[in-house]
Amino acid sequence: MKCLQELKRFSVKEESVGFELRELGELTELGGELTIYGLEKVATMEEAKEAKLVCKRDLKNLTLDCGTDLQHSDVLDALQPHPNLEALVIRNHGGTRGPSWLCGDIGIKMLGSLHLEDVSWGTLPPFGQLLHLTSLKLISISVLHEIRPGLGGVTDNSFVNLKRIVLLRLPEFVEWVGGANAQSFSRLECIRCKDCPKLCVVPFLECSVSYPNLSNFVVDNCPKLSLPPMPHTPTLTSYIVRVGSTKLSYDDEGLVIDGYSGELAWDNLHEVERINIRDVSHIPLPELSKLKVFMYLVIDEESSMQSMALLSELTCLTDLRLVDCENLTVDGFNPLITVNLNYLCVYNTGNCRSRSISADLFSELVVARTSLSLPAGSFQLEHLKVDCISAVLVAPICSILAATLRYLRFSFDQRAESFTGEEDGALQLLTSLYYIKFEDCPNLPCLPQVLHSLPSLRILDIERCPQIRSLPKGGFPTPLTVTVTGCSRELEEQLWKLQATNPDVDVCIC
Repeated sequence: MKCLQELKRFSVKEESVGFELRELGELTELGGELTIYGLEKVATMEEAKEAKLVCKRDLKNLTLDCGTDLQHSDVLDALQPHPNLEALVIRNHGGTRGPSWLCGDIGIKMLGSLHLEDVSWGTLPPFGQLLHLTSLKLISISVLHEIRPGLGGVTDNSFVNLKRIVLLRLPEFVEWVGGANAQSFSRLECIRCKDCPKLCVVPFLECSVSYPNLSNFVVDNCPKLSLPPMPHTPTLTSYIVRVGSTKLSYDDEGLVIDGYSGELAWDNLHEVERINIRDVSHIPLPELSKLKVFMYLVIDEESSMQSMALLSELTCLTDLRLVDCENLTVDGFNPLITVNLNYLCVYNTGNCRSRSISADLFSELVVARTSLSLPAGSFQLEHLKVDCISAVLVAPICSILAATLRYLRFSFDQRAESFTGEEDGALQLLTSLYYIKFEDCPNLPCLPQVLHSLPSLRILDIERCPQIRSLPKGGFPTPLTVTVTGCSRELEEQLWKLQATNPDVDVCIC
C-alpha cells in the first residue's frame, strides 16, 4: 500500500470506508489526482500535518472538500501541498481565513488552475501573483466585494496565461479593477459570469485589449455589467448575454436577438448564417444585408416593422419567417427575395380578420410573375406556412409552386369558412405535396374535397379546427397518415370507422 501511486478519493473517518490522515501520509509515492472528503472531522493542525501533502511531489491535482462544519483555518494551513501542484480546488470552508500558503506567502506558485467554492474568507488569494494560472473559478463566495491591484497582487504580468474565467453566484462582487494592458487576459478562451447582480466592471471586457483566442462567452443575470458592442471579438464561436427575459446568443444554431437592446458589433458577425429576431425595438436590417453568408431570418413579435422594404436587399435568403409582425405591410416588397427561398413562413396568431400580410404578399407575387416574367421554375419553395388559405389556393400561385412544394401549413386563418371550386382546382395543381396541415382555423367547416387527387400526399394533420365534422366526399389518397388534435368528436368517430375499413389509412388522435 505504501507504494500506491494513485488514489482519487480519500474519505476521512467515514464509517466503513473512512481512514485517518496519517494513513494518507504513509503513501509516499502518491501522485496524479486526489480528492479529500470529510476534513471537518479533522480536529487539530497536528492531525492534518500527518497527511504530509507537502512531501507528495508527484501530486498534480488536489481537491479539499471541507464540509460546512470546518471553521478553523489551521487544518487547511497544515494541508499545504508540494510546490509542484498544478490544480487546486477548495470547497465549503466555513472559516474566515484561507490557508496561509495560498492567501499569504504563496507556496504553490506553479499553480495552473484554482477553483474556490463556498468559502467565507475575508481575504482571498493574491491571484495576480499566480503567474502560471490558466483557469480561475470563483463560485458562491458571499464575502467577495472586489479585486484590485492592492488586494489581488495584480501587476502588468498578471493573468497573461489565463485561459478560463468563471465567476458564478457572487452576490456582493462589485468590481475587478486592474490588469487591463496589452498582455493581460490576451490568451482568454472562455469567460463565464453568472448570477453576479452587483458586478459593474471587469478588466477582461476592455475594448483596448485584443482577445485572439476567445471562443466561449457567457454573461447571465449580471444586469449592471457594462458590455462593449457584442460580439466584441470575431473569434467567438459561442456566446450568451442574458438579463431577465432578454437574450443575445450565438452558437451552431445561429444568432438569436430576443429583446436585447445592447449595441451589436456587426463587423464581427460576418460568418452568421441564421438570425432569429424577437421583440426588438429597432431591427438593424440595413446591417443584415451586409452579411455575406446570411441565409436564414426569423422575425417574431416585431410591431415596429412596418414595411417589407426593409427586406428588399436580402435576395440570398433561403429561409424567411415573419411571425406576429402585426403592423407589417407589403410596401416596398421585392419579389426577388422569394426566388431562393426553400422555407417561407408568414402568419399572425391574433384574431384579426380584416387583413393578412401573407395574402397581400402572394397578391404581389401574382403581379410580379407577369411584370418580371418569372417562369415557374424560378421558385424553389418546399415549405410554406401562412395564415390565409385563399391567398395560396389560386391557380397562378399553385402553378408557381407545383414542382417543388412538399409541406403546406395553414395556421390561424380566422377568415376561411369554405373551399371554393377555384380553390379546390388550384390545390390539385400541387402534385408534389407530401404533407398538409390545417391548424387553428376556428371557422373552417370542412376539408378540401379534392385531397384524394393529390398523388404525393402522405400526411394530413388537423389541429384545433372544431368546426370540421366530416370527411371529404372524395375520400383520401392512400396510403395516408391522419393526425387529429383538439377537433370534433364527429370527425374522430368517422376517422376511426375509415381506418377499420381501410388499412391504408393510419389514424392518430391526440
